[in-house]
This record gives sequence, structure tokens and C-alpha cells, in this order.
Amino acid sequence: AALRGMTAAKVPGVEKRLLAALAHADVMVRVAAAQGLATLKPAGAAAALGQALDAAAGDAGYTLRAALLSALAAIDGAAAAPRLTAALADRD
Repeated sequence: AALRGMTAAKVPGVEKRLLAALAHADVMVRVAAAQGLATLKPAGAAAALGQALDAAAGDAGYTLRAALLSALAAIDGAAAAPRLTAALADRD
């Protein structure tokens, strides 16, 4: 909730917090970070989302991967295209 509020208010420095939150232990914090990045589209977000997707490849659920893919598509559709195609083969 805090990240969503900070994103909506465009609090100074929120972009750095969102990028850092992509590595948080809590999956829902990472989801909120991805959503915030999709909204604000800061420089470096596409690369960070790609790294987060790589890190989440072995996660049990699909919720985080779906949020990361959605955010990446919102920021850089061309970079998201091959990952979206690969996601179609994901059993989740």
C-alpha cells in the first residue's frame, strides 16, 4: 500500500524505492513495485524488470511473473515481446 501511495503522489525518489523493491522478499511488494514502475516508466526500469523476471523464473506462482511481464510490456513492448512469447510455454 505504501508503494502504491508513493507512486500515486509521485513522491520524490519513489523511482529508486520501486527499483529496490523489485528484490524484496515479499512477492506482493515486488508486484506493487512492478506496477509502480509501469505507471512512472523511469529510466532503467525495463532492464530492472528483465532482471527481476530472470530472478523470478523459479518462483512457484505466476502472479509475480505476470506483473513483471505486464510492467515490462507497458514500458518497452519490443523488449517484452520475446518474453511474452516464452511465457506462453510456461505451465502456470
